[in-house]
Amino acid sequence: AQCGLSVAPEFQHKGIGELLMRILLETARNAGYEQMELEVVSSNTKAVNLYKKLMFTTCGTIQRGMRYKDGTYADLDIMMCRLD
Repeated sequence: AQCGLSVAPEFQHKGIGELLMRILLETARNAGYEQMELEVVSSNTKAVNLYKKLMFTTCGTIQRGMRYKDGTYADLDIMMCRLD
C-alpha cells in the first residue's frame, strides 16, 4: 500500500499525524497488505523521525524528487514499513 498525508501547520505538534499514520497502518494491515510505502522530503526531519518511530526504514532517495514553486528542489526519501 502507498500512503500520503499532511497536517496543516496550525494542527501540527498535537499528535494528529502519528494517530493518522497508526490508523493507516492498521487499516492496511487489516486489508491484507504486506507493506506500506511513502515518500517524504529528506530534510523534513520531524516527519522522517515519526516514520522511523513507526518502524519505517529508508529504502532509497530520489535526488531532486520534488520541485517547489520557487524553482528549488528537494530530495525525497523512499520509506517502507513491513506490515506482517
